[in-house]
Amino acid sequence: MTVRRKAFTLIELLVVISIIAMLLAILMPTLSKARTLARRTVCASRLHQVGVAMCTYAASDSMGRLPESNGYKPSHIPYKVYKALKASFPDSPEILICPEHAGFKKNIVTDCKKPEINGTYIWEPFPDSYNKPASVGMWIGYNYLGGRDLSNWDWRFMPSFANQWVSPRTLNDSGNLALIVDIVEKATGSPSWTEATHRKGGYDRIYARTPPEPEEIGAQGGVNLYLDGSAFWRKMNELKVYPRSRPPTYRSYGYWYCDY
Repeated sequence: MTVRRKAFTLIELLVVISIIAMLLAILMPTLSKARTLARRTVCASRLHQVGVAMCTYAASDSMGRLPESNGYKPSHIPYKVYKALKASFPDSPEILICPEHAGFKKNIVTDCKKPEINGTYIWEPFPDSYNKPASVGMWIGYNYLGGRDLSNWDWRFMPSFANQWVSPRTLNDSGNLALIVDIVEKATGSPSWTEATHRKGGYDRIYARTPPEPEEIGAQGGVNLYLDGSAFWRKMNELKVYPRSRPPTYRSYGYWYCDY
């Protein structure tokens, strides 16, 4: 006696495959949005932890003064401050890096004059290798806005599209001052580029003779940490543009939100 086994027909298989494809098409945007929101939450959590550690450093080791950043690029912090912050989370050096940032996979530094900061850095900040004593610091995945003396900035040279800002310098300053922010910036010097951490398609820095606006490269906004410890996601249409360094010496502009 011959027993016939039941099996799917070709048409049935095609119907099942079509249904699965439709479900994936419906779910993928939702899953992608969920991943994006999760990374923003992680970013805000990391910034909050960094802010707490930095304020603790200021209170215990610096008499209430936030780390001095004059002479450092906004995306750098002094090496001694980095060591103090890292001691607060020795097992999690990636806290100083936005989870969207792609620039910290593996970096080899061999030409720094301070031998103790030469080496291979994986998923943690790495040193500035320009070898200038005034600028050797640790490059982090955010822009640090604290400790800057802006009293000698000549704001007359600031272009009309930029805004004047205030740097928090002590723990007694206003709690709503922006302290550390996600990197969204445009440089109009030489070279010129536009850079965004949270953008559609992931982090990127795009070099161009005429740098595009962050919105043109898909920048979605950034997480901003304030002196009072609060961290908020800000959309691009909320961000304002500020000179990152003294006008007119270097034409680099950052985007963050603060009601100065």
